[in-house]
Amino acid sequence: MTESATIDTWKECVQENINYPGADIVTSAGISNIEECAAFCQTVEGCVAATFNKQSKTCYAKNKRNGDRVGSDTSAVSVSMMCLSKLSTSNQE
Repeated sequence: MTESATIDTWKECVQENINYPGADIVTSAGISNIEECAAFCQTVEGCVAATFNKQSKTCYAKNKRNGDRVGSDTSAVSVSMMCLSKLSTSNQE
């Protein structure tokens, strides 16, 4: 898989201006971007999705793929770890 295809797939997984409210396992302040937030989620047992708040620089690790629901929020960026795992699986082929 080319780097361009990987970037395109990453962009498909990341949802700008989307918040997954509720279902928080743990939060981490001082996160710089959604990439760091996704990496943090990977270290949290049971984390299947994450929402990054751009204003507060906080990452919310979730135990449900879309939190309790999906909401619109201009300060949020969310990602499903299931989507990213499909990305890494396709990279290994």
